[in-house]
Amino acid sequence: MSLTHSPIPSCTDQTVDPAVFFPTAPEQLAAAQAVCATCPLTEQCLAGALALGTTDGVWGGVLLERGTAVAEKRRPGRPRKAASPVVAAA
Repeated sequence: MSLTHSPIPSCTDQTVDPAVFFPTAPEQLAAAQAVCATCPLTEQCLAGALALGTTDGVWGGVLLERGTAVAEKRRPGRPRKAASPVVAAA
């Protein structure tokens, strides 16, 4: 009889707070990605989330927002206004 070892996802570790995978701040995204970096199943995780139509959260180290992969987590609130050029009075 042959026993095969199945890889265990890092996110199932009892010390990992599941909320970290639904970040509200950049620091939480970094924490989730650090967990994913140690996981042997990142590709399968992301592929599974996309196949199921998952729209939000960190899956396989990738942040999904509204079904789109985004590079970074922005802080909540309004975006900064672009600086207006200073025009000298004539």
